[in-house]
Amino acid sequence: MGKLSYDDKQHIQTFREQGLGVKAIISSYPGHKGWKLSFVKKVCSRVDSTVNNVISIKPILCIFIPC
Repeated sequence: MGKLSYDDKQHIQTFREQGLGVKAIISSYPGHKGWKLSFVKKVCSRVDSTVNNVISIKPILCIFIPC
């Protein structure tokens, strides 16, 4: 089974918001990850169960240089 990166979760969540099912997500996902149907079902159930169904934003490291 493949691993689930942050970007993969974003893609799966976007596909779920578009109304795609589990099999459609596996077939339309860019790049074959070797995911099993049961794995994607678990991820989809987690995505569907989130209250706000919002993707958290990655923190960005900002370095300010004083002038």
